[in-house]
Amino acid sequence: MYAMRLLHARWIVEVCAVLAAMSSARAASFEGLGLIVSEPSSIPTAVSADGRTIVGYGETVNALHMPVSSHAWKWTAGTGMLPLGQATGGLPYSKAFSLSADGSTIVGQNYSATDNRAFCLQGGTTTFLQDPMSVAGAAATWITADGSMIFGNGYHVGEMFPGYTIDQTHACYWTRENNQWVASHLPDVDSDNDTIVHGGSPDGKYIVGRGTIEGLNQAVLWTRSGINYNATGLLGPSGGGLNAAAWGVTRDGLTVVGLGTRCCGWAGAQWQCDTPEGQFGLPFVMGDLEATTHGTALYGITNDGHWAVGYGTNSFGQQALLWDCTLYQSRLLKDILAKDLGLGAALEGWTLQVATAITPDGKTIIGYGLDPNGQTQAWIATVPEPVSLSLLALGGAGLRRRRPR
Repeated sequence: MYAMRLLHARWIVEVCAVLAAMSSARAASFEGLGLIVSEPSSIPTAVSADGRTIVGYGETVNALHMPVSSHAWKWTAGTGMLPLGQATGGLPYSKAFSLSADGSTIVGQNYSATDNRAFCLQGGTTTFLQDPMSVAGAAATWITADGSMIFGNGYHVGEMFPGYTIDQTHACYWTRENNQWVASHLPDVDSDNDTIVHGGSPDGKYIVGRGTIEGLNQAVLWTRSGINYNATGLLGPSGGGLNAAAWGVTRDGLTVVGLGTRCCGWAGAQWQCDTPEGQFGLPFVMGDLEATTHGTALYGITNDGHWAVGYGTNSFGQQALLWDCTLYQSRLLKDILAKDLGLGAALEGWTLQVATAITPDGKTIIGYGLDPNGQTQAWIATVPEPVSLSLLALGGAGLRRRRPR
């Protein structure tokens, strides 16, 4: 009874917060970002802090869903989607993975079947980042909010494209010294020496990704202490490794989101640091959209750790969703936009498949899905003040957590 009263009291508080916030909230909107001429699909990977600049890549895949070409792009409301031709460096394929908070610096990867180059694009000038220990090149996958640090991976054998695999990857980062980007390596969790960076906190103090621990892929959190980083392996949904990966982390490093495997497929996971010693236990695991379909994941999280985005799977396929990290429940993003925020007309004919990122303040969400013509297209959704969605989530039938066992 006491717990129910607490929940009811919280609901009343959030209703009051909604009423106070709605008057100042900007209007909700939804928009497809389009396609670049050379590719039939567009995948967004990152969004600036103000939601005004988005980067990603266009891609062509074969019958086996393997990429046969890709081109990096940048989108703003003023210019639309433009290919980053100046970032190709003479190699046929490129992908943009991250950008600084103001959108002025973009990082990514140029590659071919035999070469990989991490790039940094700023002010129309492309700089290629070197990793002396990686004989097969590198990729830049994440950048801090102020653009002072770039994180990524070095390749020690070759790119898995098209037809052979990478034997080893190593997480690394670059800092500016004497007007040059100088590479350093992030520590391994164990001696297997196979690590990949997926994201981090705005200041770069906390970095997340995956690594190999005792022969299993495991989510990894790197924490900066002074000038050095320490690596911590995070437990997967079943308590072991089994292909777990971390994709997002809050500003304070206390909440990490990602995914891992369980008995029946991929499951979105939320790791929480609840001890003074900074230890993470078993993650909260997302449930399935339907009893007969499996597969969920979380990719991005707000600075305050309230909201995360990703996807779930139902009988119609992948569906973009919004996850409440405090209530441990989720709703389909299309339901929120169409039913609660009145954007049904703008969403007509769209299937929102995956939400790939959310701005630090939670007001802008990006992702990709099937447009009315059946093509895979990037999209952007702006929402009112994030607090107003708490009421919507409480009133909806959402995915709830599965408690660790």
